[in-house]
Amino acid sequence: MDSQDIDEDNIWDILQWGKDPSITEEQVKNAYVENLKIALDSVEQLLETIEGRTIITADHGNLIGDRLYPIPVRGYGHRSGLRSPELVKVPWHIIESENRRVITEEPPQESVDRDENEVKEQLGALGYAD
Repeated sequence: MDSQDIDEDNIWDILQWGKDPSITEEQVKNAYVENLKIALDSVEQLLETIEGRTIITADHGNLIGDRLYPIPVRGYGHRSGLRSPELVKVPWHIIESENRRVITEEPPQESVDRDENEVKEQLGALGYAD
């Protein structure tokens, strides 16, 4: 990546390339934890309204200064084509319950045919490249 590809508004690029020394890794980690706490508060409220076994998950993580292998550099964000356990291991937490939700299969309300290339492009933009 050269300097013209750096997104000045992307916090991961700012950290990776040291574009703003007033923004520290510690500040970003703190903001990341604060965001997680806000999300988990919402999850907790949701769990009060639903019954049965529930899974809490997410799509992927982000690197915040983690060292990459085999090249000993630090990584930030979730770069396309970058493979690291911290990025690709899907978090998975099970909330057990004695009650079981009744799940009923129904036909989809709406179906949209997607072009395979469009799907690959969208997945690639999310960091899930082949």
